[in-house]
Amino acid sequence: MRGDLDAEYQLRSRLLPNLQAVVRAYAEHERRVQEGLAELRADRDATEELFALNESTPELAADRISRSLADDMTAVEERIAFGRAQIQDAIAEHNTLIQRFPANLLAMVCGFRAERQAEGLLRE
Repeated sequence: MRGDLDAEYQLRSRLLPNLQAVVRAYAEHERRVQEGLAELRADRDATEELFALNESTPELAADRISRSLADDMTAVEERIAFGRAQIQDAIAEHNTLIQRFPANLLAMVCGFRAERQAEGLLRE
């Protein structure tokens, strides 16, 4: 369980810079496209060119990539949250179990102790 969570943290650390770079590049590209369209609209001599363009905002490939990366990031965050919840549940179950008779007798003999919640184990 802990290893799976570490793998998700590593995946998140690889995805985040890619997502940030794509979003920045996409925003810059979209800005340039929109500025170009605005210039064409303002230029009366370019009327023929303007009509040749599709007036809808063009779908840019970076948009699909950024959405895909964002979806991947969301999935990773959900798996991390699920893994963290599983670890917290396991700790709570352990702590409850070692306090109940007869398990508490075995816990005392074997030296089992109540565990703290796993904030320190579950890094962000």
